[in-house]
Amino acid sequence: MGEIAEKRQEIVPAAASAYPNIASEYQAALKVVDDVILKNYITELSRLEIVPLSKSMLQSIVNDVNSFRLTLGKRA
Repeated sequence: MGEIAEKRQEIVPAAASAYPNIASEYQAALKVVDDVILKNYITELSRLEIVPLSKSMLQSIVNDVNSFRLTLGKRA
């Protein structure tokens, strides 16, 4: 076991110096997972400020977003 501990002592500082921002980047990645995949931002919506869109921004959204309706019918 002493040999493994010695190797670990050699590897960990080398990895830390090779990736100095790894902890903050890891936290940022977890935040993205929380917000995008797990949708945890939804609980924060009531605390956020509502920013009205300008007419040009709204028109841009209307022009750029395609919408469609799916109608499910009975199979024959």
